[in-house]
Order: sequence, then C-alpha cells, then structure tokens
Amino acid sequence: MKSALEARDGSPRSTAPAPLGSRYSIVGRLHGSGQAKLFVALPRFAWSVEQVVVITAYDSAEDAGGADVRAQLEVASAPHHENLVRVLECSWDVGRQFIVSEYLEGTTLRRLLQWLDARGQKLPDAASARILIGMLAAIEHAADWALTPQARALVRQPIQATDVCITPAGGVKVLGFEPPARGAASAGPPAQLAPAAVDDLLSKHQSPALSAVLARIGKLSSSASLIGLPHILRILKDWQWHELGSDGGAELAKVMTGVQPEERAARRMQLEAAIALVLRAREAGRASK
Repeated sequence: MKSALEARDGSPRSTAPAPLGSRYSIVGRLHGSGQAKLFVALPRFAWSVEQVVVITAYDSAEDAGGADVRAQLEVASAPHHENLVRVLECSWDVGRQFIVSEYLEGTTLRRLLQWLDARGQKLPDAASARILIGMLAAIEHAADWALTPQARALVRQPIQATDVCITPAGGVKVLGFEPPARGAASAGPPAQLAPAAVDDLLSKHQSPALSAVLARIGKLSSSASLIGLPHILRILKDWQWHELGSDGGAELAKVMTGVQPEERAARRMQLEAAIALVLRAREAGRASK
C-alpha cells in the first residue's frame, strides 16, 4: 500500500489536498477503475482501523465537472441505505471533487463466487436470496433519489460483481454506480436496468427452488424494469421468510468465515502498520511544535 497521495508531477504528498488535508491523513491506495483514484484515509482525531474511511478523488477539473461525476454525486448524496456504501461527505477543492465514504472489510461478490467455484461449492439459497435482495434494494433506493436523466441513466448501468461488497458479518453493499466506458453500448431504454452481478450470481448458484421463484418474476437481468422492482423485491422477501425462514445473514456470514481469511487478515495487518506510521508522524509533529 502506498502511504501518500501522488501529486501531478509524481512527487509524494503526505496528506490530502486542502480542505481535506486538515482532517484526514492518507494511509494507503486502493485499486480502482474509471476516472477516480481511491485512497484509505484516517480522520484527524482517529487512531484505529475501524475509523478509517475511503476518499474517492477525481483528478482534474474536467473529470470533476463532467456529467458522469455530477450524476455519481447526485446518487451518492441520497439518504443512507443499508445496501449502499455509506457516503460521509462530498468536498470540492480547486477543481477537484472528493467523496468520503465508509471503509468496508470483506470481499467482492466476484471473488466470493470465484472462491466457491474453485472448491465446487454453492451458496445456500438463503445467502443467494440475501445478495439478490440487497443488490435490487440498492438499485431501487438509488433510482428513487436519481432525479436527473444523467443520474437515472447511471443507475441503469450494469452492476458488476466487483461492485458488490460482502462483509464478514454477511452484509451486502453496492459500492457505487460506474458510468459506462466511452463508446460502450447504452444500458437500454429508460425503464430498463441491467444488474450484471445478478446473472453472475445465478449462473452457477441457482437451485431448483430459487429457479422456481425466479420463474414467477422473470429473469433478473436487463429485462427487469425499475418500475417493477418493488414487486420483485416483495416476492423475493416473501419466499425468503416463508420458505427459508431466514434473511440469509447468518448463512452468508458462515460462508464468509472460510473465504480468504489469511488474505483479509494480511490486509488488515498492512493497514494497521500504515496507521501506526501516520500516528507516529502526528506525534512527532506535535512534539516539534
């Protein structure tokens, strides 16, 4: 992990640009895609892994002022929902836009499915239902608060399995809605959505019982309508409780106990070491005053 932001000339920068620089210290760099750079940061008066946040930094005035970024900010500013990553603040600084959000431990849905496939295992129905409901509930909530055509188009873009975080406690969080790559095909007519992660999940983890439920509501892919989401969610939740008797949280958490525990422990240790360096630097700075 890198311990500093990279300035435009490639030189290291130990803290985020003002005004965030007075409130956060960068402790690491995350891999990301698209226009933004992702950093793990420690708030000024924080001292532990549980208090770190993620700062999404749009690198130029062109990116920060673009329609795609404005649409992302509109969706990010919606009231919090349990199935969407929590956005703590949006800040603007000299042509750059920053989004500060919660840091999530766990793994992506894509890596979870790969781990299961490599071992010939499948998700329990209750866990699959929990993931499906979480993703679709996130889309429904974001769509309700996406008022501009650009924001609604953003919500209709496919949610990839890499955009969904599964936490150690069995939580399901959509990390965000990415704009389409330039030149990519449209997500479809205005009433359509395309949660690609749903198809990834169902391709190998669809039991006969789950297949029967999905047959009632139609394939959950680009043919699903935003208008029909409440009905789809109601059917899935009824099946989840009446047939499975569980919201799937315990089942998903049980699966997560075996998913890459060494790798997740190593990431945490790496983050703790980076935080220790930041705290020592803060102490040295106070001592020199």
